[in-house]
Amino acid sequence: MHPSIPKPGTELFQSRLFGEFQKKIPYRGGYWELDGTIVIPNKMRFGSWLWVPYGPQGYAPELFSELENVARTAGAVYARIEPAADWPGDEAISELKKKYRITPAPHRFTPECTLVLNLEKSEEQLLQEMKPKGRYNIKVAQRNGVIIKQGEKITDAVYELFRETGMRDRFNIHPKKYYELLVSEFPGAVLWTAEHNGNLCAAIIVITYNDVATYYYGASGYAQRSLMAPYLLQWEAIRDAKSRGCTSYDFLGIAPPEEHTPNFAGDNANNKTKMPHPLAGVTQFKKKFGGETICFGKGFDIVYRKLPYMTLITARKLRGG
Repeated sequence: MHPSIPKPGTELFQSRLFGEFQKKIPYRGGYWELDGTIVIPNKMRFGSWLWVPYGPQGYAPELFSELENVARTAGAVYARIEPAADWPGDEAISELKKKYRITPAPHRFTPECTLVLNLEKSEEQLLQEMKPKGRYNIKVAQRNGVIIKQGEKITDAVYELFRETGMRDRFNIHPKKYYELLVSEFPGAVLWTAEHNGNLCAAIIVITYNDVATYYYGASGYAQRSLMAPYLLQWEAIRDAKSRGCTSYDFLGIAPPEEHTPNFAGDNANNKTKMPHPLAGVTQFKKKFGGETICFGKGFDIVYRKLPYMTLITARKLRGG
């Protein structure tokens, strides 16, 4: 890839390192590698489903035949394909539909779009290319005396911050054991914390794979929001990644460009207000750091067992998921 174009952290999800880590997660328990493509099982009450994060790189009939065999072995209801490249095109989907039941995925587990900083630029240039409010908020945190540290373990306070953030921003979080394993046993995973007067304000987990640092998880305290700790926390993680030779910093997930902000249908009573994208809020935060938006192909499901799949989709719609 050309040096001037930042590289997203998609290779992390298609690495054996990522596959091996799945063996430690009870509801996954392992992975398959099919012609270089990592496939991860996810257990359900009835059978399982297969996750192909940021893969495969293109359409290969033999790979999808292998995937079908794995689905049969695992009792999988469906496989969710989440491409990293700008595919599938109409031709590939047409070929797949000749043999499989294909349907658009309700959502991706890996983001459809992400924001990536080019760390080959100088710190001065990175700061200059930030939004003015981003630079200002970093200085606010510094003036407030926010202290940035690298943590060694997921304490109760850190996990409570993740739990608070999940409840506030309406997303599910993992059990504490998952984050403990990630920080202690995943090579390249580092916990960063922001403190003020000894109190925890924010925390992030950054994973480095090859030459890309990926902002994997983050949390912040609502009561301390005026301190602007998350801005300084991200900036120090970015500086650290650059100092270690990383060429890109992947913020791992923003709303698609057309959904960065809530889209209102207007005052017409016959129109309904469109709900904002789930990542719209955090997108505004991430975009203040500058960077390049990169979007991937739409996710789709290969349905192997129609009735359980339809039951699952219906249940999720009833739950509002």
